[in-house]
Amino acid sequence: MTTSVRILTTSTLDSTPSVLLISPNGSKTLINCGEGCQRSFLESSIRLKSVNRICLTHLSHDSIGGLPGTILTTADATLAAAANESVAKVGGTLLMGAKMLNRHAKNEEWKKQQNQQGNQTIPPDLELIGPVGIRPFHHSLRHFMRRDKFHVAIHEGLYRSPSAEQQRQQQPRGLGKRNKQNKKKKQQEQGGNGSSTPAEGFIVESIPMFMQAPEQRQQQQQHRTVPIDSFVFKTPPIQGKFMPERAKALGIPPGPLYAQLKNGNTVTFTTTTADGKEVTKTVESH
Repeated sequence: MTTSVRILTTSTLDSTPSVLLISPNGSKTLINCGEGCQRSFLESSIRLKSVNRICLTHLSHDSIGGLPGTILTTADATLAAAANESVAKVGGTLLMGAKMLNRHAKNEEWKKQQNQQGNQTIPPDLELIGPVGIRPFHHSLRHFMRRDKFHVAIHEGLYRSPSAEQQRQQQPRGLGKRNKQNKKKKQQEQGGNGSSTPAEGFIVESIPMFMQAPEQRQQQQQHRTVPIDSFVFKTPPIQGKFMPERAKALGIPPGPLYAQLKNGNTVTFTTTTADGKEVTKTVESH
């Protein structure tokens, strides 16, 4: 389980500080998106559409100057990749591509209906987290960067992202055969085999704070405060060592049930029920 921090840009004449966090499951979080942010991604050979969360510490040109262009580029790249996948030739024919296009159209229509109903269980294409004021700023750009099929979730002020377990509970049922296969494939890539637990992403917590306006620090008048956000990133708990002696004490015999207990599942043998958390040591997140 690896977590990395990459400094994309620093404070120079033509750039502002930006930091990229890569979580254990490979998802990327961008801290601030000033002018020239897209250029830094090109120079570092990182795909901009791989960023699924942007955290803003404050609302100023040095933190949101490059946000509109970044959202547009990410949306266009994501939608283009989905379109290319849909029309890909399978077995030398376009029959499968036509079926995928039809399925994609139905999925988009379902997403649109769920959004109109206020359903918050649909995973967004991009998350924006920051101080109060992000939502009206994003809304003011609706005519310039309208991408109806690109879902942006906005969280203002105090916010704590749900854990992986909470996300699994919030997912809508009936994902379809193809989505289930993709989910199983990702689980095998991240967790090693089909039975292991996949790596999870950061748990993000924003803490609203206030800062005195820079232009009024030296003036003897009523101070104006500017909302800012501090962020706490926690790695998911690491799966601890399995303790077979505890499982035996609970009445669970050695065998296939131990594999389920190692993954944190609850198993039942005859009249005995054991939880995986009872027989493993959980390492706290950092």
